[in-house]
Amino acid sequence: MTTIVIYIAISVTCLTILGVIDPKRSGQQKARHQQKAVGMKSLLRKSLVLISLLPGIWLLMGLEGAYFLIWFGIVTIAGWLVALLLQTRAG
Repeated sequence: MTTIVIYIAISVTCLTILGVIDPKRSGQQKARHQQKAVGMKSLLRKSLVLISLLPGIWLLMGLEGAYFLIWFGIVTIAGWLVALLLQTRAG
């Protein structure tokens, strides 16, 4: 049971970092001279997505269906909460 908590913590941490470094939120794609920085962040985002999905893939490969559903449900709710807490108000 502690492994599922660790898997959830890894995934939620990655989702939170993804929410914080979102380029649409931070407006980092304004100038052309920032193209390299945006490319590096793109690689970081792709890596974070992969890391956040690895626990679910690991659970499915280990035939742990019940734990996968628990992980999937909690990570989905946490993703919505991160989006809700990090939203910017228009106007």
